[in-house]
Amino acid sequence: MAECPDVARERGRPRCGPRLLCVDAGRAAHSLTPPAVGAMSGGRPECGRPLIDREVEGARMGSRARRIASASVALAALGVWGSALSAQLAPANGGGVSISAVYLTVRDPEVHASLWRDLFHVSVVPFGSAQLVRFPGVFLVLERGEPSEGSNGASVDHQGFLVPSYLAAKDLLTARGVPVFSESAENKQVTFTFPDGVKIEFSEATDLSVPIAHHHIHMFVPDRENVRGWYARTFGAVPSARGNFISAIFPGEGLFSGAGACGQEAGDYRCPRIDFANAQSARPTNTGRSLNRIGLEVHDLDQFVGRLRGEGVTIEVGPQDVPGLGVRRAVIVDPLGTRIELTQGLAAK
Repeated sequence: MAECPDVARERGRPRCGPRLLCVDAGRAAHSLTPPAVGAMSGGRPECGRPLIDREVEGARMGSRARRIASASVALAALGVWGSALSAQLAPANGGGVSISAVYLTVRDPEVHASLWRDLFHVSVVPFGSAQLVRFPGVFLVLERGEPSEGSNGASVDHQGFLVPSYLAAKDLLTARGVPVFSESAENKQVTFTFPDGVKIEFSEATDLSVPIAHHHIHMFVPDRENVRGWYARTFGAVPSARGNFISAIFPGEGLFSGAGACGQEAGDYRCPRIDFANAQSARPTNTGRSLNRIGLEVHDLDQFVGRLRGEGVTIEVGPQDVPGLGVRRAVIVDPLGTRIELTQGLAAK
């Protein structure tokens, strides 16, 4: 909470006297941006109370508002406000591969873009006819289209992110009307159903040094050991585990730490990963769904695809330039029918 001096007019805030407090918790409840002001009355900024009321107001804030305010203050201390969150993919692993993107087919890309931009301060940039939402560790590519259904129940079930406080993320998203799909207080996780049925999971990592970062892509497959083995052989991923899930991690030098830390067997958030949960039978593929395909970045696309072709991997789309974007792409298919977009040059976007 802060004073609302006359100069606040320059930023569109109400004008108040030098000894008065201006409060606007509506903004705090809908954005991780640290508020210049604190509580609200009827959704409108409230001015005119003495500064001494700040302590009283703080005592009256509910746990939900306190979590939002605490998260905002903590994130402000990270220096991420005032400009869009810096985003980069993790360095490539020993096979020249890194996790790069999750491709979404959605009815209104701006609806998705505004949620991420407003609440988590990520940057959204044009990417041809699509929009690119840039997070540390992964990009979401928003392509306009009519999805057949959501991601729930498909082989690629959801994308997982890390946040400093899962409760703060929950409060922010529910305030924007995004419904909760499931929640585990014990594991400090919450999963939301975003527009078009896109499932997104948020897990808490209190030592995270950014407001949000990629954690995992979660697949539900039968015979998961063999499926993980295919990803390890094909992309140089390292077999690992996380709780009850087995994983294929892409350590490289790690996005947040060195390869040694990223190589830990379980739970290290520094490891970009694909997690594999067991399914009793093969789930439907994601083709046509809102979560349409996953993406990996490679150093030399033509050489890489040539090797895969020689190994008998299904090549759906051979290497080609994406006009005007400085990116080359190809699409391959894993043994269960999951489409994987391989790119060269996407990491620079």
